[in-house]
Amino acid sequence: MDVEDKALMLAGSNASDDLFMFIKKQLGPEDGIEPETTYLARFVVEVATDAPAGAFGIGGPPGEAVRFKVGAAAIEPLPIEEDSTGRTYIRLNLDKGYQNDDGEHVIRVGDAAKVFNDEFYVYEPKIVDNKLEPLEVTSDAGGRLWVFVGTESGFEGRTTLYYNNIAVELVKK
Repeated sequence: MDVEDKALMLAGSNASDDLFMFIKKQLGPEDGIEPETTYLARFVVEVATDAPAGAFGIGGPPGEAVRFKVGAAAIEPLPIEEDSTGRTYIRLNLDKGYQNDDGEHVIRVGDAAKVFNDEFYVYEPKIVDNKLEPLEVTSDAGGRLWVFVGTESGFEGRTTLYYNNIAVELVKK
């Protein structure tokens, strides 16, 4: 990753001990997806992070408590409002697991902690993937499915990540 490369910045401030930020894309017949077909999805995500390993943070460290997750589903991942005991929460309509857990549609692939540099505000490239643990997904009757990548954060502060490249390989099961 070169500092001159372009990237998609995704940033958020977590005030609730659980923030899920994600990027999604629909794939369909024009991408070679066949109707009602099961695929094994493998993701390779190249991202730049400024979170040093081993740092302290509220709710958890800014690196290790920000977990990268990849997902795939036949339905569109959407935020939905949920009322619980008089409080309104926004959550994902798919099972993404909670914090460090996998869900039905999502698996963890690493965290945002840097490997080499322990300084704040210095970005370092990092690659996370699920090459050894593919995610199973079945397309809908129209030959469509959604893929998405993101982070689930227990760190109660601001997280800023730069996604430089996201590659998804779908292989028929």
